Amino acid sequence: MGMKRKIKKKRKIQPKTATSIKQSLGKAVQHHQAGRLQKAEQLYRKILSRSPSNPDALHYLGVLEHQQGRYEKAIEYLEKSLVSSPDNEKALNNLGITLRRLSRHREALSCFEQAAALNPDSPEVHNNLANAYRKLGEIDKALTSYQRAVSLNPGFAQAHNNLGNILRQLGRFDKALLSYKTAGDLTPDDAGIHNNIGITLQLQGRLSHALTSFKHALKIAPGYPEGQNNLGNLLMEKGMVEEASVCYKKAISIRPNFSEAHSNLLLSMNYSSKAGSHEIFDAHKKWAAQHVAESHTVNWDQDCAADKKQRLRIGYVSPDFRRHPVSCFIEPILTKHNQDDFEIFCYANVVREDGVTARFKALPIIWRNIYPLGDQEAADLIIRDSIDILVDLAGHTQGNRILLFRRKPAPLQVTYLGYPNTTGLFEMDYRITDNLADPPGISDDFCSEKIVRLDHGFLCYQPVKDAPEPSALPALSNGFVTFGSFNNLAKTTPQVIELWAKILLAVPNSRLIMKYKSLADNDTREEVLEIFKSAGIDNAYERIELLGFTPTLSEHLKMYNRIDLALDTFPYNGTTTTCEALWMGVPVITLAGENHSARVGVSILSQVNLFEAITGDREEYLKTAVDLAMDTNRLAKLRSGLRNIVSRSPLTDGALFLRSLEAAYQKMWERWCEKQKI
Repeated sequence: MGMKRKIKKKRKIQPKTATSIKQSLGKAVQHHQAGRLQKAEQLYRKILSRSPSNPDALHYLGVLEHQQGRYEKAIEYLEKSLVSSPDNEKALNNLGITLRRLSRHREALSCFEQAAALNPDSPEVHNNLANAYRKLGEIDKALTSYQRAVSLNPGFAQAHNNLGNILRQLGRFDKALLSYKTAGDLTPDDAGIHNNIGITLQLQGRLSHALTSFKHALKIAPGYPEGQNNLGNLLMEKGMVEEASVCYKKAISIRPNFSEAHSNLLLSMNYSSKAGSHEIFDAHKKWAAQHVAESHTVNWDQDCAADKKQRLRIGYVSPDFRRHPVSCFIEPILTKHNQDDFEIFCYANVVREDGVTARFKALPIIWRNIYPLGDQEAADLIIRDSIDILVDLAGHTQGNRILLFRRKPAPLQVTYLGYPNTTGLFEMDYRITDNLADPPGISDDFCSEKIVRLDHGFLCYQPVKDAPEPSALPALSNGFVTFGSFNNLAKTTPQVIELWAKILLAVPNSRLIMKYKSLADNDTREEVLEIFKSAGIDNAYERIELLGFTPTLSEHLKMYNRIDLALDTFPYNGTTTTCEALWMGVPVITLAGENHSARVGVSILSQVNLFEAITGDREEYLKTAVDLAMDTNRLAKLRSGLRNIVSRSPLTDGALFLRSLEAAYQKMWERWCEKQKI
């Protein structure tokens, strides 16, 4: 007869032991709340040594791990806690918060939804649920959840602030400000709330009030990097480039990994007349070195077989698939791509879609919304799509996703169109431009990418369909010449204004119209007029008209019917503004510089054969503008035929441009395939 095996029974926790664990847990929580994390952790672990599945100890230990930045361990403990106590709404909420820190937003949303189902009256859970919805781009659901949170707890300042953020994103600026005011009344010393008020006021064009809010935020928290960055953005909009650069540098000194502020600093250098090519290139390389992502090895499965006919997959990444200057240059590309040879993907980082976005989405392309995705998630999506050539359209401009290119999710990566300089990334293979904007032998040494120069200019402009017809030359009926510039104020440097003032003084009774959204602000207008007065225009208020935003593009273009001759900015030329002026029959005087940003005017005017308007120095710029302004017959003749010239030029010839661009893509791909054979 065999020996009977003794079965070990699960040990029950005795009442005394249970009481002891409860007391230990109470002490651990006290230590935890007092910030004595090491002591709390010792007690939690001691409890778990006696009761390994204790849900409370597991939960609180998970929270403690989160607080110390050990998010993976935090998830491990929180998940174990939920095995023992699946209906613990607080543990679900905390698990969601931790998952969100790791950009696992879908999983976080699931946790918050479960927590809300268990406790529908928790304002904290609804606030977190709304945060998750917002991150995933489910804006309407986010709005509903934020509203639910503040209705459950009208004193919940953070939820009021978050509600303001979603209302701002939806363009409901006045309602957003009301939410921020409520939040500010509840927590008057919260710098973040005043920062958000500043952003909203700036979007409304109320720059002076926005400036006050940003300064108040920084008075509360001098070491607040977001405040410094946003103050810099405001100063840029007011045309105060050097002052903005100081703010960006402060933000980076406070938070060295603040890539957005660092990109803004790089962008500001393109506007500055003080920064040379070497300095700008070094700054871009420094940015790349400072924001290093983890190394990712990708094994692409693209087929390079020479005998296989395949469509190249091109992916365009941009925040500007909307009403934005970039849209009038990318739309003809997306519309006219050869569908037999190319399959087009758009990776949109668009915060708020509009009618232009809807137009793009209706094209024969594959649309991906990457706004809710972290960089790694977006890179994984691009890898799954088997993109052959990934094209960045933003560089270091607002809303860029430049950091995802560090992960090299496509065999070839290209930067094009949206940014007038190198990215600084050595993971970026090519930069597309032309011989005039980037002359060979001059620009190549200041790019981390290999430069590819297109034959017929680097731009293809798509005119607005409902653009008004150009009028007769205004000077003929006015009896005086009107100069104009619709460029942003960051481009309108004091050196530019000084030269424009000389032109006004040299052309009797002439006028100048400047138009940009920030000129709707009274203080900004006064500052600009004072610069003109200091440059010798004593009657600046009579001779200079400053205009702000117009609601429609058609209304904006109609303003050119008041302009006889447009004046380009330097060292950062206009691009869209130059194309719009030419389409409306207005010649543009440009000053050729050394960098791409200072030679866009050369490229555009050369495409329409307006070589007489390209100047080599300030004296020639002055003479050309004055001579042309005094020759109204020549201006009238140019105006009457310029739209026809532009419509027949390479600047608007989408088919010609696409042949050049697609040939460049094919050549890049052939080179890559050849390398794979080695």
